[in-house]
Amino acid sequence: MSTTYIGIDNATSGALAVLPNNAEPFVLPFVTLPKVPKQSTELDDVWFHDTMRDIANQYGPVRVVVERAQKFSAGILALCSTWACYGSIRAILRVLKLPLIPIDPKTWQAAMFRGLLHGDTKAKSLLLAKQLYPNVCLRRSLRCTTECDGMSDALLIATYGKNNTL
Repeated sequence: MSTTYIGIDNATSGALAVLPNNAEPFVLPFVTLPKVPKQSTELDDVWFHDTMRDIANQYGPVRVVVERAQKFSAGILALCSTWACYGSIRAILRVLKLPLIPIDPKTWQAAMFRGLLHGDTKAKSLLLAKQLYPNVCLRRSLRCTTECDGMSDALLIATYGKNNTL
């Protein structure tokens, strides 16, 4: 049985992408808890746990490639939110006994964007994901008019993991 790769763009605005062997790839945007004023946004841990459990049961065995949290962010709440999300992801994957493969953003981006012009990584991520996976929707919901770079990043992180047999 072949391995299913899951890529996770770490942040509350992130997503998880699944590259199953026996089905079409798909991406799910993260579900967050209702926003509380002056507090960081939080990943819905129950949603994440149940989603990862169901994916592992349906498409297993799985390898989960997770983008590491970084030391810098646009603001203190965003930084706290990113690290809290990363901690939740790590803990839930350990509880589910799913293999966690942390990856630095610069590592997967250098490999995936090789040969592309320098510039905005968000734009490159969307462009490459649409080229590799033209049938995958990159909008967070049916009402969204713009595509989500967190969803494209998750797809490319999963692809990097699969291409490099992590």
